[in-house]
Amino acid sequence: MRDLLLDESGSTSAEVAMLFPFILAIIMFALYINMFYESKIATSIGANEALRYAVTQTNYSSAKNIANSRLQNVYRQHGITYKNMQLNYADTNNDHVYSIGDTLTLKVETKKGIWCNHTYTLQARVEDDQVRR
Repeated sequence: MRDLLLDESGSTSAEVAMLFPFILAIIMFALYINMFYESKIATSIGANEALRYAVTQTNYSSAKNIANSRLQNVYRQHGITYKNMQLNYADTNNDHVYSIGDTLTLKVETKKGIWCNHTYTLQARVEDDQVRR
């Protein structure tokens, strides 16, 4: 019995078996952090691109449609679902029309995986010769 207790064969396997869950947890954490930042960057890139396309449109409804289309394209490439998209314009000229000088505000809420939720808000002025003056 004493010889069996002092035998060290298989001790390396036992040590690896005890360390394996910690190593796996570190790897999973690194993958999660990568997914979190990748989705955060993709959220901001998609919102920037959508707003850049939206400010060149001639009316508010086409600006909203093009922003929605651009968001879908960018987020589909990155495997991100967007939960909500709001595109509003503030009539800063007080002319009651979508025109140059108005401010567009885009707010996007995205989700990737279980815990990666992001909200991104951008503003831009409408400035283009095609927009009604």
